[in-house]
Amino acid sequence: MLARRPTLLVVIGFGWCGRGLAARARGMGARVVVCEVDPRRALEAVMEGYQVLPVAEAARVGEVSVTVTGNRTQALAVERLATAADPSRRACTRSRPRRGPPDRLMLTNRSPDGRGQVGFPAMTPLAAASLAGLLGLAAGSVANVVIDLVPRREPLARPGSRCPSCGARVAWRDHVPVVGWLLRRGRCRACRAPISPRYPLVELAMGLLWFLLTLRLVAAGLGWAVPAYLALAFVCLVLAVIDASTRLLPNRITYPAFPVLLGLLLVASLGLGDLGRLARGLLAAAAVGAFFLLLALISPRGMGLGDVKLAPTLGLALGWLSWGTVAVGVFAGFLLGGLAGVAAILVLGLTRKSLLPFGPWLVAGALLGVLAGGDVAAWYARALIGS
Repeated sequence: MLARRPTLLVVIGFGWCGRGLAARARGMGARVVVCEVDPRRALEAVMEGYQVLPVAEAARVGEVSVTVTGNRTQALAVERLATAADPSRRACTRSRPRRGPPDRLMLTNRSPDGRGQVGFPAMTPLAAASLAGLLGLAAGSVANVVIDLVPRREPLARPGSRCPSCGARVAWRDHVPVVGWLLRRGRCRACRAPISPRYPLVELAMGLLWFLLTLRLVAAGLGWAVPAYLALAFVCLVLAVIDASTRLLPNRITYPAFPVLLGLLLVASLGLGDLGRLARGLLAAAAVGAFFLLLALISPRGMGLGDVKLAPTLGLALGWLSWGTVAVGVFAGFLLGGLAGVAAILVLGLTRKSLLPFGPWLVAGALLGVLAGGDVAAWYARALIGS
């Protein structure tokens, strides 16, 4: 626990390093003030909910001052201003290391002996992402079971996996993700019937998604939200494969997905001390759901009810991050779907009236929004200001 509140983190320069440290500190309950002379980056800080002040004013706010910067001259200026404003207060000045962001950030009070410090876990984003990727391979095996059983309306508690051709049970050693399929050379041990490569591909895709999402969130200081977005990736991948093969988005998955994600994001918001994120996510869920419902009413053939039922879940996940992420994620879904439709017409000879599943592109756009939506929205805002 910090000895005094409010804690103040003065971040000079809202680049990649400063942005990540600011997010981590805000998640710890600290007050974050950004000092940025570049108007475009200052706008980005405001869009992400940070207070932007001149250096002279920021040095006189709060009881504790920790300055993280890539500019040593500006950092020393803040330290001098803080000491002049209150000689009894110390400003802890740190410079950004040359290679990447620091793995550990300490928020200190006035005590020079180290008491009253709160440190972040020493695990680096890459280590956390690697662990999540390995777990994602195992989650991919579970996803394959769900993909097989849900469309057939079979209970998920059915014991053991079976060969889709002869029904023989799969041995325990063949359950190892990816490796089990390779050891069998893609065939059933009992009947030698070929087993679809979809199984290892789903496992690899889940592992890659879990790796990328964890790396992105932990690096941004949103480690509390990792379980929620890993669950989102699981749901998205399962629904994408089912919709691509059956053109259905089963209610058994779309209905419980929203309350599960809502509960996980509530825990993340409480852990980060930022319930405003959850409120924004709920507003985005309502807005995106209403938008897709309107499209379904206008064009029932172009938008299925399964997409409408899934939309609030995706809106909640995107909105929890930012409004820019919502815009990018929804737009990316329609863009990918449109490109896939054009490709189907040109390559497969389909007509404009042919029905194509939209679910895979919808979830792909949402995941792209989670991974890069904030950066794309910030780039677009900079481009508008620059123009």
